Amino acid sequence: VGDAFEIDNTCASAVEITTNGLQQTRTFHSANDRDWVKFKAQAFQTYSIDVNNLGAKADATLELYDKCDGTAASQNNGSFGSEVHLDWNSPGTATYFLKLQQFDPAIAGSDTNYQLSITIDNTPPSAPRSVRCISIDNTRLGLQWQRSPEYDVNRYRISYSGSGIAGSD
Repeated sequence: VGDAFEIDNTCASAVEITTNGLQQTRTFHSANDRDWVKFKAQAFQTYSIDVNNLGAKADATLELYDKCDGTAASQNNGSFGSEVHLDWNSPGTATYFLKLQQFDPAIAGSDTNYQLSITIDNTPPSAPRSVRCISIDNTRLGLQWQRSPEYDVNRYRISYSGSGIAGSD
């Protein structure tokens, strides 16, 4: 019978999931069951993909693809465990695909249920730390900082305000 999202055993039949954090509860209902999911991503946006294994025999693996016929889009593919978490920065605006399956594909049934959710990370990265500015000469300043630990930083904006005249009468 399967879960409410069947038949989703191929990439071509992938069921869409929203990126607002709503959970889908799914089950590996038969041996070798694969669940394919698709979602729309925006370029340079970070997404958190979470799988929580609820069933006593659930051990879902997760693979991310940039297209149905494509190769894996993330180096973190093949993650598994009681909870799987993948933070992923979308390189382009497109539809991406997830393939989920049991670590041991022979294990299936009602106690292999899991929850899947995808959430857009709308939290801005933290500010850089240990910012320093030194005067190199009369026309140049040197700036140094420790970058934000978040990987979704794509640039820093530096601004200067002041008269530019130091020590004049």
